[in-house]
Amino acid sequence: MMAPDDTRRIALPMDLTIANVAALHAELCDQLARPWPLTVAAGGVDRADAIGLQLLTAAAEAARGRGQRLTLESPSAALLEAARALGLEEALGLAATPTPESAHA
Repeated sequence: MMAPDDTRRIALPMDLTIANVAALHAELCDQLARPWPLTVAAGGVDRADAIGLQLLTAAAEAARGRGQRLTLESPSAALLEAARALGLEEALGLAATPTPESAHA
C-alpha cells in the first residue's frame, strides 16, 4: 500500500493520438481516483494530436481541482511542439520547459 506522499508513475504511449486515448483515459481516471501525486513520463511520445493533448489537459485540470499534482516528466519534442501549436503549454504545466532547439542555443 502506498503512503499518501508517494508519487505514482505512468508512461504515455509513443502515439498520443485518438487511437490510444480510450486506454489512456481509463488509466488516468484510475490513477486520479487516488489522492497521491502522479508523474507522467512523457519522453517517449513520438506523435501527439489534439485529442491526446485534450485528454492530458483534462487530466491536469481534474488533478488541480482535487488538489492533486500531475507532472509531465521529460516531455518529448513532439509533445512540446504539439502543446505549443495548440496553446496548451500553460494548461499542461509546460510553459517553462525549453524546446530542444532553445536548449542547444
